[in-house]
Amino acid sequence: MGLSSNQARLNFLTLRKDDLEARLMMISAQSQDLATKQAELISRKSAALQQFTNEMTSKETDEKVSFETTAIYIDIENEMALLEIADNNLTQQKNLAETEHQAVNAEKEEIQKLVDNNIKTSFKIFN
Repeated sequence: MGLSSNQARLNFLTLRKDDLEARLMMISAQSQDLATKQAELISRKSAALQQFTNEMTSKETDEKVSFETTAIYIDIENEMALLEIADNNLTQQKNLAETEHQAVNAEKEEIQKLVDNNIKTSFKIFN
């Protein structure tokens, strides 16, 4: 390949690398958002458990009802499961993007060496 084609390839790889870095930042932001939602759900679950405990102690019944059987507990657990699935998907996307980023970076370094060698050999005549 010639100098211009190597330079064009280098420019393309630089653009792709920047695109992957932006994607990794977006994935990181989405992951932080999911972590915030998980923390909110845990807080809701704790508040619901506290309320359930207070209601059960105020009632004078022999009936034993478990918090795990309440509708709010089931809803929160379902939401947590959905968030975990979304988090796993983001982790897979992140791993894929990081792998591609490493490959692009390695190829970019190789092309940069080719460009440097082309410059040395092409312009050696003028020295």
